[in-house]
Amino acid sequence: MAATLISSLAVLLPLTLLAPSISIKISRIDVIGWICNNGTVSHEEAYRRSYQINLDAIRDDMRHVKFGTHEHGDSPQRMYVLSQCVSDLSSDECNLCWSRATDLLSQCFPATGGWFHLDGCFVRADNYSFYQEPVSHQDTKICASDKEKSAELKGLVKEVTKSIVETAPYSQGFSVAKMGTRDLTVYGLGICWRTLDDELCKLCLADGALSVTSCVPSKEGFALNAGCYLRYSNYTFYNERGLLSMNLTKENFVHIFVLSMVGVLAIAAGSWCGKCIYIRTSPKKKLKEKESESICNDSHLMSFEYSTLKKATNNFNESCKLGVGGYGEVFKGTLSDGREIAIKRLHITGKKPRDEIHNEIDVISRCQHKNLVRLLGCCFTNMNSFIVYEFLANTSLDQVLFNPEKKKELDWKKRRTIILGTAEDFGLAKFYPEGGKDIPAPSPSPSSIAGTLGFRNNKFRSDNSLETLVTQVWKCFASDKMEEMIDKDMGEETDKREVKRVMQIGLLCTQESPQLRPTMSKVIQMVSSTDIVLPTPTKPPFLHDSMEFGNGNGYSNGNSYSNGNSYTNGNGYTNGNGNGNGNGNGYTNGNGNVNGNGKVNGAKVIKMKPMDSELLREQGHIMVDFIADYYKNLQDSPQDFPVLSQVQPGYLRDMLPDSAPDQPESLKELLDDVSKKIMPGITHWQSPSYFAYYASSTSVAGFLGEMLNAGLSVVGFTWLTSPAATELEIIVLDWLAKLLQLPDHFLSTGNGGGVIQGTGCEAVLVVVLAARDRILKKVGKTLLPRLVVYASDQTHSSFRKACLIGGIHEENIRLLKTDSSTNYGMPPESLEEAISHDLAEGFIPFFICATVGTTSSAAVDPLVPLGKIAKKYGIWMHVDAAYAGNACICPEYRKFIDGIENADSFNMNAHKWLFANQTCSPLWVKDRYSLIDALKTNPEYLEFKVSKKDAVVNYKDWQISLSRRFRSLKLWMVLRLYGSENLRNFIRDHVNLAKRFEDYVAQDPHFEVVTTRYFSLVCFRLVPVDGDEDKCNERNRELLAAVNSTGKIFISHTALSGKFILRFAVGAPLTEEKHVTEAWQIIQKHSSKFTRNGHY
Repeated sequence: MAATLISSLAVLLPLTLLAPSISIKISRIDVIGWICNNGTVSHEEAYRRSYQINLDAIRDDMRHVKFGTHEHGDSPQRMYVLSQCVSDLSSDECNLCWSRATDLLSQCFPATGGWFHLDGCFVRADNYSFYQEPVSHQDTKICASDKEKSAELKGLVKEVTKSIVETAPYSQGFSVAKMGTRDLTVYGLGICWRTLDDELCKLCLADGALSVTSCVPSKEGFALNAGCYLRYSNYTFYNERGLLSMNLTKENFVHIFVLSMVGVLAIAAGSWCGKCIYIRTSPKKKLKEKESESICNDSHLMSFEYSTLKKATNNFNESCKLGVGGYGEVFKGTLSDGREIAIKRLHITGKKPRDEIHNEIDVISRCQHKNLVRLLGCCFTNMNSFIVYEFLANTSLDQVLFNPEKKKELDWKKRRTIILGTAEDFGLAKFYPEGGKDIPAPSPSPSSIAGTLGFRNNKFRSDNSLETLVTQVWKCFASDKMEEMIDKDMGEETDKREVKRVMQIGLLCTQESPQLRPTMSKVIQMVSSTDIVLPTPTKPPFLHDSMEFGNGNGYSNGNSYSNGNSYTNGNGYTNGNGNGNGNGNGYTNGNGNVNGNGKVNGAKVIKMKPMDSELLREQGHIMVDFIADYYKNLQDSPQDFPVLSQVQPGYLRDMLPDSAPDQPESLKELLDDVSKKIMPGITHWQSPSYFAYYASSTSVAGFLGEMLNAGLSVVGFTWLTSPAATELEIIVLDWLAKLLQLPDHFLSTGNGGGVIQGTGCEAVLVVVLAARDRILKKVGKTLLPRLVVYASDQTHSSFRKACLIGGIHEENIRLLKTDSSTNYGMPPESLEEAISHDLAEGFIPFFICATVGTTSSAAVDPLVPLGKIAKKYGIWMHVDAAYAGNACICPEYRKFIDGIENADSFNMNAHKWLFANQTCSPLWVKDRYSLIDALKTNPEYLEFKVSKKDAVVNYKDWQISLSRRFRSLKLWMVLRLYGSENLRNFIRDHVNLAKRFEDYVAQDPHFEVVTTRYFSLVCFRLVPVDGDEDKCNERNRELLAAVNSTGKIFISHTALSGKFILRFAVGAPLTEEKHVTEAWQIIQKHSSKFTRNGHY
């Protein structure tokens, strides 16, 4: 041990944090990647104390089980810590790795936390519970700089990572794999943090596998995810001896063990009798028996002997087997006293099997119902776990349903009663209700239809009748022939619409993604009420493509589906291998043989015509109808469109093929996929109940402008490439400048002018570059490190990014502090003081970014005094009015940009509140030549005669990119089709709706409006009780999560002066007063748990 420690220390001394490009063999205590959070805590010392307390709490766990979690402190200073070593490390190696990782992580403070991935261990600390996170936006991959020339690498990496993904989740979250050829071997290791269940572990590793595969041809790849670590390499980097000492059942361990036993077989035979005696009295056996008795006694159940169960089932003879369920086999047994029992042999694969078994026993033993089988007892051995139930002699329902005579006794009314009873009693609807209350045992997450196909009676397993039935229902549903599936023996009085509705509900319960399956409570509501609009189900995941049928414009004939692996798609093309029959649109007729490349021999080849006018007309109508229906459904059926998407990360990959289709598919198929697969992952910014961030406004005029833009598809980077695109942009921006009453120097008739940028971020970037180059021409390029910029701490984050891109050192970005005394506007006196100080220190002030309508709280910087300061010191002043600039077309709001005459540039986002659709960000500059000088490029292939005379505008020199869309079309159409007065009134309507919400808040003593409202954003929060701001912040954070989880509305948050603030922004085009009122009611409902009896 001492030698190992000294050796490890020798490696540790020269270590430094590794750069993302790794080119040397690394030690297990080398840092692979790390992150320190951006946010900071207000009480650093208390946070550091919590960190140390957490480490002390898990120290013993790390030493003995190489894993630990702990939390300490009060919110928002509460800290959560997780640490884990890779399973192949020894205790000493783990301790060394953990010590290094925790020391490094401590350097992140006063950040709210961070994580360090070392090759042998992981540690993370944060101010929220992250234990169940499999992936996050901070996940990253590291690829080695050394490249492998062998073409076999990618295939081997795929096989290795696939093996890890498939085995690790069910092997205590850890697995290694090795694949090789004669010339190359690839080794892999994957591990999940033990807080993840099997499903989340698999999700995390699958994401990591995808990441590291993209590292090829690098010889090594590392996936550093929130919930797991995955690595491949071309050498053995893990500790094979450590694997052998692990308490896991490994094939390689078994093989080595068997080989070693050959040499000592005689000795083993001689001591066998003694060993048998030992086993019978083994402490481990006694411990297991005590554990069995403990779990059973906790639930007041009988503890059965294994020998009793073995005898009762004739050594678990196959003839006694009743069936197989998702968690094990069920046998019929007969005890010595003649009593019949049912015995379930559990297949528990989780990381905490004892907890899983205990939970199952605890739940079932406490559920008393006439339709629930009574639990009698349990039994545990070293190898098996059993639960014993009473045996019910009555035959199962299928014995009646599939009997030609008996099934006639079951009319639709009886069948419907059985369906509802099954959902209520056996579907856990009573145990796991929608609201999560009255739960007798830990609730599964999510509480939706189980991820297993459930119990399958043995007699149906051999012919796959269950799968065939689902296939037939799906087939009839997709072809609108559901009546074919209705059992005629139910009688003439059967309500066929209700029967078809229930079959559709059944299909919803077979959806591949858990997020698309209804909860059992929802199933009961759907069956009981016809008022609920049912979502459209997608194809069940366990249907094989060989059983798929054509749709779109052509169907397969008769019952003859494609043979082999091929099938007929919507346009009638035949794919895959083997023979395929199908007529579709007549592209493949008769028996067209399909070869391995998907080419049809002897069939007519149709030449593709990407822009066919008649096809455009036909499919354009379909698409417009689809979009129009979407907007209608957002209003009429909001329950089908949760405003904030409820899916989990990575949901879409499992729903789409791994590669693009070789043959065309129909538009119907594509739109079906949009409805079933894309829509669940959409956060509906156009919902009338969207109140988060600022809106992404849209309109019919804007949509038509985008359509025309896409149809013309011009690239107007110079006047010559499309003169109309350039000249219309000049004209329409002059129109808009006049609506805003901007000074004449911003019009195209002078030295200034306007240009439409893609986003406000791009607008800020180009003016920073223009201002930078203007000042450097005066002072010289060598003084770039001395340039200083100014903004408030409320300025949009894109300003900092623009400065960094422009070469401005981060320490030279002055973000001036704001507070409630100026309603979070920039204080002019602070600006002048900062400028004076910088000048005295030899810095060069050159840019001020003022904001009208900040993203955080719609604060307004005072342009008049700021403009005077800018003029006094000769500094470029830019005004960012991305949101509120739109409102300034109304005379009553024009006052907020008074002082604009002293600004050098001004931008707004017409897609935020002027209904111009994404994206459209007009920017005006006082001196267009400063902008052009900073951005112009003149390669020979873009030169033409007119431009040399400076007679025209070439917008390529006003922006970062070369290519540009014809964005002015939609703005022109919005201004013409609506008129400026209608636009003003619509903005006023939104402001009035915000006023209504503000009144609701002001009238409730439990809430307060935090800032003065200028436009359509209301900043509010639950008021603190007894001045406890920390607790108030936590409650507001919980309220936000509860409200957004309903899917009925979506609001966002910000932080002002250390306070957690809720934001309610009105701006969605479909929003009406009823939506604002409903939103307030939802907020009040979910705040009641905090405000009941006037206290938290």
